[in-house]
Amino acid sequence: MDNLDKFYRSFERPPFAPVYYPTAEEFLDPLAYVAKIRPEAEEYGVVKIVPPESFKPPFAIDSEAFEFTPRIQKLNEVEAIVRERLVFMEKLTTFWSLQGFEFKNLLVDNKNIDLFRLYKASLVVCSMGGANLVTSRKQWTQVARKVNVRTNHGICSVKSYYTKFMQPFISLLESRRSIDEEPTSDVDMKDSEDVCVPSMQVCSSGDDEDCLLLCEDCDKSIHTRCCDPPLDCVPKGEWRCPSCVATEVSKIGLNYGFYDTHVTYNLFTFAEYANKFKTDYFNVKEPEDVSAEAVEREFWRIVINTEETVVVKYGADLITSKVGSGFPRKGDDYRGIDSKQKHYYAHHAWNLNNLPVLKESVLSHIETGISGMMVPWVYVGMCFSTFCWHTEDHWTYSINYNHWGERKIWYGIGGDNAPKFEEVVRQLAPDITMQKDIFHHMTTAVNPAVLLSRGVKIWTVHQNAGEFVITFPRAYHAGYNEGLNFAEAVNFAPIDWLSKGRQCISEYANVRRFCVFSHDELVLKMASSCGKLGIAMSLATLDEMLEIAKRESQSRMEVTKRGVQLSQRENFESIVDDARVCRYCNTTVFLSALTCAHGKTVCLEHTDHLCSKCLASECLLKYRYTIDELNEMVHKLEERTTLYFEWKDQVDNILSNAQHKPRCCFRVKTRIQRADTRLDLDGIRLLIDELRALPCDQEILIKELESLVQRIETWRVEANKVISRCKAGDLDVSSDSLQALVERGEDFDVRLDEVDQLCRTLEMRRWTTEAKRVLEWCTPEGFEERDDFLSHVRFKADDVLRLVSEGSRLFANSGSLSPVNRLHSTLKAALLSESKVELLLSDSSANENDLYTLWEEIRKSDWLDSKTMTVLREELIRVHTVRQRMCQREITLHDTLDVIKECRNSKFLVESDMHKSAMELRDNLLKFTQRLLNLFQKPASYYNLVEIIRDRDDLAPLAEGQTLVRYLIDASHPEEQWLQLCEFGTSAEMKQHLQALRSQQRTLIGSLQLINTQRTVAETCVCAGIAQNDAELLVCLLCRAKYHSMCCEWDSFLDRLPEFSYLCVRCLRGRRPCIEDVQAACNVAPQNSLEVVLVRELIYRGRELSCAATSLFAEIVEAGDEWSVQLTERYLFLLSAVTFL
Repeated sequence: MDNLDKFYRSFERPPFAPVYYPTAEEFLDPLAYVAKIRPEAEEYGVVKIVPPESFKPPFAIDSEAFEFTPRIQKLNEVEAIVRERLVFMEKLTTFWSLQGFEFKNLLVDNKNIDLFRLYKASLVVCSMGGANLVTSRKQWTQVARKVNVRTNHGICSVKSYYTKFMQPFISLLESRRSIDEEPTSDVDMKDSEDVCVPSMQVCSSGDDEDCLLLCEDCDKSIHTRCCDPPLDCVPKGEWRCPSCVATEVSKIGLNYGFYDTHVTYNLFTFAEYANKFKTDYFNVKEPEDVSAEAVEREFWRIVINTEETVVVKYGADLITSKVGSGFPRKGDDYRGIDSKQKHYYAHHAWNLNNLPVLKESVLSHIETGISGMMVPWVYVGMCFSTFCWHTEDHWTYSINYNHWGERKIWYGIGGDNAPKFEEVVRQLAPDITMQKDIFHHMTTAVNPAVLLSRGVKIWTVHQNAGEFVITFPRAYHAGYNEGLNFAEAVNFAPIDWLSKGRQCISEYANVRRFCVFSHDELVLKMASSCGKLGIAMSLATLDEMLEIAKRESQSRMEVTKRGVQLSQRENFESIVDDARVCRYCNTTVFLSALTCAHGKTVCLEHTDHLCSKCLASECLLKYRYTIDELNEMVHKLEERTTLYFEWKDQVDNILSNAQHKPRCCFRVKTRIQRADTRLDLDGIRLLIDELRALPCDQEILIKELESLVQRIETWRVEANKVISRCKAGDLDVSSDSLQALVERGEDFDVRLDEVDQLCRTLEMRRWTTEAKRVLEWCTPEGFEERDDFLSHVRFKADDVLRLVSEGSRLFANSGSLSPVNRLHSTLKAALLSESKVELLLSDSSANENDLYTLWEEIRKSDWLDSKTMTVLREELIRVHTVRQRMCQREITLHDTLDVIKECRNSKFLVESDMHKSAMELRDNLLKFTQRLLNLFQKPASYYNLVEIIRDRDDLAPLAEGQTLVRYLIDASHPEEQWLQLCEFGTSAEMKQHLQALRSQQRTLIGSLQLINTQRTVAETCVCAGIAQNDAELLVCLLCRAKYHSMCCEWDSFLDRLPEFSYLCVRCLRGRRPCIEDVQAACNVAPQNSLEVVLVRELIYRGRELSCAATSLFAEIVEAGDEWSVQLTERYLFLLSAVTFL
């Protein structure tokens, strides 16, 4: 979780999905409009549709009479990564408590161990082959590092805890997982409650009744010595056997974060509750005063905050048939002055009560109204109320309308990205996603920014009041509400959904999810009434029927081959859905099923899992239609679409036989091909004369042709003026105006010489512009030192050669080839420069001075883009960078390492004087670093040298209540000890930063002391309150944080302090060496390094405080018992400052 924390602390919103604005005409037909935008919109998964301004349906619900019971949402229990940890902890404690073992926190080296990390490390042990194999290979050290344990004693503790506590628990989880795996035969097909896992090792002895345990749930008995692990005595209270423990543990986490409540609200009372919550939470006067960005950032922060539980309420999935719809409905009583308006919107196509059953909607063929799919649900939201990642039932489309209130925020993933989403979530939270159908429950939230960083394409939609949101098939979507609002949603299924619905049924079968309706039954109803279907729906139904007939034919043949002989027709539609599901995959059967004498039913895909007792000859094949009847339905659909297929075949033949010509041709070639067939201006005049000689009246056509001649003449006058100006060298004629004039001439579709002349002029203009970029190339002094030196756009030799060839063709008849010749000479010079560079790069004795000498010689050829020239430029940058760094007055260890790396990579700098100087400087700084490590850093430290030496920078976040996780420093990389110095370019910047830290330290330490004084030990101790409450407490002398004595690390420096005085790890960050030893280390170190400057600042600060202490103690002696307020403040300030150093 630590590496993902940044995505939650500073949330970055995914890009916005497109917004669509249908015209009034397009808005008349919802399904047609969705079909129109689908090719573009479907990849986004979720898009917004803003209706025309005229669409303003009245809100049809009585706000006072509308009553509902919202659900409670605990926001820090819905996020997948946090939820995985919470579920694990509850399962672990339940697992042991049900077996009579009071599970306590585990200590390693007097510290509480992170149980979830221990569990993850335990999974590593399992992957290595188990505890015995890990022990024989001496790999427990590797396992212990995963829980930040490094001591030998701690490693032994980790091994012991794994064997005693984690191994039995993991065995339980693995056994439960094996139950959920696909069984291989009917023998394995038992109800989960009948499976006993893990098996009990019972001694089969009936003696020692005093040590006999009796399960509270199933009355099984077992001796305490036969338990795993064995119990020392009969536990107090209730005890359960492993089988019952497994059942109880498996129930944990199914509905985490969502809880029922019994408090009823109407819209007025809920509005008061929701608005008060938001204004109090953000400390504002009105709910609208909070920005969308602030709500979004806060939402993703609180979902992972395990220390602060934010609880909200959400009136979700309220059935409109019970509570009423926000839209007027056809059966409602229209009264009042707006009765006509209500009647209009009650019959409107975009009314969500009507849209699912429109004529071109597949769902219109389902006779019973399915709640939530065909009968809308309404949602009453408040700030932070959320809906987690999910797809719609049967992968149908969905549409949501926000009647009123604040915005609803959506995040969407296109259907093509759904598998990637599921894969990433499984990687992020593998334990909670072991449940096969977890993605079909709206209980899991994952930060969109995290998913985006893992390659999942995600889009954002902000839905305001009066706007629609559409989700496409298999599009995962999630979101939350910014504040109080009232929305309504329903599913719909256009024609294109049919194939997606069939894929969904296959997916449902794989995860054994129950269907909402039978897909086959829906298709057969449509096929049965094919005479009423339109051509598009007939074609889609035909495709489905062909698949169904083929599948049924093959499946029934397979069943017959297995020995099934009995069969009978069954009207499956007359049986309730729950009584006709496959006992293996839970698919609702309709076309056929196999049953046995014991009343079990399976689909024809899973006949192996029917019954282990009945023979195949005793089983009964039930079918709704015969294969001949299915083929007859296919035939009727084919007859209905015959004309369409005949037309389609003709089009296919034309397209397949057509010779596809290139789409792009040279414009000159195209004009030449058209020249033989197009008329010129004289030809049009002749045509006019011929029309006048005809006996019929063609006056209208003649006038149109005469008007065309007039427009062409006008254009020719304008074109000849421009051509004359261009020949005279007038540069005021722009290329754009020439292009526009050419296009106007070509629009006449008449052969005009002026068009060819203008095109030639335009080509010459474009050639000149491109040639000038090479001829006028300028590499100014110092250009090689600029950041864009390498990325600057240059020209390849082949492109310039092509330009020379084109110029020769264009200017051949103009008598002016000087630009072409100049360009050719420039190209030859550049190629010669490239040859010189190749010679230099191959010269093993060349140095950086030779490099600069050649660069000055070939600078004018810098326009050339080639591998050799690029190598030269990279070497120039490398040499410049090294020179600049080595000439700096102040340098760091990081700088020297970078310089050495650049020198090694450079042909001209390796083993040079600068390279040797950098290595010598690095060695001296490494020696200096090692001396300081010996003086300042503890053997196992949470802080590097910069954090130990300078003033603290963690006071502000600690005073704000943030949790700052500490990690042990890896001492194998000395440069990491000075990592923070990379932030500063000069010592002046660093000193300014140190002064800023020092100036705020006095104020912040006082604030931190006050806050820690008010906090409980559970909030400040490293164990988070897990240790016993009666444990002895220590209070940090400086920050006033409280710690259990057993949770503290003792340091020899603390022995110098008065009795009962203690400094925590944050306040005592390192050792306290003698100032003379530190001064001695600085005297032999490179004086121009920032590291030495930082340490000298510490020495100066220490001596300054020493003088202040001497002066203060003298005044204290004189004051005796009568301390002034100023003297007390000076004492406290000096105490805190000295404690820091």
